[in-house]
Amino acid sequence: MQCFEESQPVKWSYCINTTVGSQSRDLIYHFHGRNGDATWWNDETYYSGEVVKAWRLKKRAAPKVVSVSFGDIWLLTERKDQPDGGLLPFFVQHVLKSVESKLGHPIERRMLVGESMGGINALMVAFKTGNTFVKVASLCPPLPMVSPHASWRDRFDYFRRSGMAWVRILMMLYFSGRFYPDEATWVDNDPVHASSRYDPKLSPKLYLSCGVKDDWGCMEGSKAVVASVRSKGGQIEWHERPGGHCDIDTASLADFL
Repeated sequence: MQCFEESQPVKWSYCINTTVGSQSRDLIYHFHGRNGDATWWNDETYYSGEVVKAWRLKKRAAPKVVSVSFGDIWLLTERKDQPDGGLLPFFVQHVLKSVESKLGHPIERRMLVGESMGGINALMVAFKTGNTFVKVASLCPPLPMVSPHASWRDRFDYFRRSGMAWVRILMMLYFSGRFYPDEATWVDNDPVHASSRYDPKLSPKLYLSCGVKDDWGCMEGSKAVVASVRSKGGQIEWHERPGGHCDIDTASLADFL
């Protein structure tokens, strides 16, 4: 694993993970969850370790994996109120070029996987960057079905039916206000809304999973995304898991990637 830190025009970091002996020209980008960092992929005890192990057992050439981080908590959004238009255009226009210039070889397939907070970011990339990636996997993304600017009654009704833990609700309200300062920004950067604009001819294949006991409000929004994509003839592999937050089926994920 080689790690790098950048400071211009914003602070971000990334780690390039390479499996010894692999000749794969595929590249996977990884987005970590809340309070994570760019080193998270390189952990044998994490779900990523199980994915790499599955590749090894099936004698598949492991792709390079680049884990990208903008800090503990971040979302890839498009923001007209920010100088560079937000982190999403910065990721596509600057991060990809900077990272791939260090690889020393062309890329055959560019893919993406993210968990929790990273799962939200993965969906935004899938729905807003066309065919930049050929496959995108979103794992346990918190996808609230109510605007942070809705009435308190509407928000309370959603939180009550979602099964979210109160500590999660309070955290989500805080983060929503930080990243979505007004209704227009929310609508433009909410993956559920964005899925309605999905074009299967210009978009990646998708993988989405959520646990039935997830207390971050993953299930209802995930099912809405699945229904939206499928209604447009898109390819989305859906995994409803029996456990809680980030209960991941590593075998099917390894096959997808």
